[in-house]
Amino acid sequence: MVAAYPIATVHDEGAGAERKSKEGKAGKKAQGNEPDSGSGADAAKDDAQPAGQPAQKEFTEFVTVLSPPRGGLPYDFDQIRVFTWSLNHHRYETAYRLHGIQGYLPVKISRETVNGQSEPTFSFEIASGPNVSIDPDTGVTRPVLARTLTFRMEGNIVKRAGADQAPIILSHDPVEAAKVAAAKKKKR
Repeated sequence: MVAAYPIATVHDEGAGAERKSKEGKAGKKAQGNEPDSGSGADAAKDDAQPAGQPAQKEFTEFVTVLSPPRGGLPYDFDQIRVFTWSLNHHRYETAYRLHGIQGYLPVKISRETVNGQSEPTFSFEIASGPNVSIDPDTGVTRPVLARTLTFRMEGNIVKRAGADQAPIILSHDPVEAAKVAAAKKKKR
């Protein structure tokens, strides 16, 4: 993982309710013979909550950028993933994934008003061709022809936004493609 950026916050009133009910069932089976597996901090929080009311928790949703584990690449990352909090399942889920790109830092987080609602957005640059330029003073690699892609989150849905709506050309590493092809042949 190269970087993770917080993009939104979600309030989940039912988080932890399923865990508590599962722990209660396990406790009945053990009938007090085994020590409590929960930490003292969790127990203190649970005791502070009024009986019958679920605990309201706050969860941060993230935009993450990832890169293969090797150095010397002419780009900063090759994948974008957006992790959102599911109010139904009370867990993190992948809301969006884009891989096979040549992306460059920084990822910019902002807000956009759509239909009277303020929605979080994120944008980043990708290379539109194989040519890159290297700053001789800093050694920073930048694409010669960069495109800025912008995405907007509407609830748990990630949609493309912004002026650049052209198709995204995915670039796959020939070395990785050869490894995948060899693995498929080996399975046969």
